[in-house]
Amino acid sequence: MKSYLDLRAVVAFVVLCGSWGLAQVATKVTLYGFPPAMQMGARSLIAAVLVFLWCIVRGKPVFGVICGYVGPVEAGERAFAPLLEWDPAVAMVGPMPYTALQQLIAAGNPPGRRQYWKAGFLPELTDDAIETFVGHAGEVCSPFTANIMLPMGGAIARVAEGETPLRYRDAKWNYHVLSQWDDAADDQRNIEWTRAFDQAMAAYAHEGVFVNFVAEPGENLIRHSFGEESYSRLVAVKDEYDPGNVFNSNMNIAPSGAVREGAGLAERG
Repeated sequence: MKSYLDLRAVVAFVVLCGSWGLAQVATKVTLYGFPPAMQMGARSLIAAVLVFLWCIVRGKPVFGVICGYVGPVEAGERAFAPLLEWDPAVAMVGPMPYTALQQLIAAGNPPGRRQYWKAGFLPELTDDAIETFVGHAGEVCSPFTANIMLPMGGAIARVAEGETPLRYRDAKWNYHVLSQWDDAADDQRNIEWTRAFDQAMAAYAHEGVFVNFVAEPGENLIRHSFGEESYSRLVAVKDEYDPGNVFNSNMNIAPSGAVREGAGLAERG
């Protein structure tokens, strides 16, 4: 480790400070009249996009924590202080409009890419589950693939099962394997990789899922996800309002007597 700044380091510091100053001026000029919090949010959003694009160019995997606090800025700063103590390589936590928070990962998920998803609820995030998740996530087939671990609980867990169709409200975590790629020639390789990841995580997961989080859910998986009682009530609603199954392009619950497309697929296949 050098104990002094060489010419290369000095030039890098000057260029970076100059670019940051220009970015600040450009933000104030282009967003004139916007509140400072919204200006900061816009800068954070642009920075997130640039970091993501740089990682694609460099071909390096990235581990990130996407966090949000809705409330007073001071309370949010206190809530995230322990997280920032880990000294992340890039910290972009700051006040921003809720719409900016919603769009943080939009640049990395443009429309038009080929997709195949799997997901599952974890009752606990055990050491074995973490090792399995990290091991598979570190060997992605495509640089566009994102592997996400979503914390549950909070308001979700305060609703009793049976009050809504959604089950597994006591789950602590929800993993989401979101495979994305460009070339149709890579379909089989990416789909097989995603299925293998999900099969490995299934050892630690509940049987059901959020059905909009997975590709090609089988009939058994949909039934497990809602439970027999809720599933029967949803079929009754379908019989009443859409007996012809006109709205069938989603993760469809078919009306009575109809066969849902893909009903024969395996639960985690």
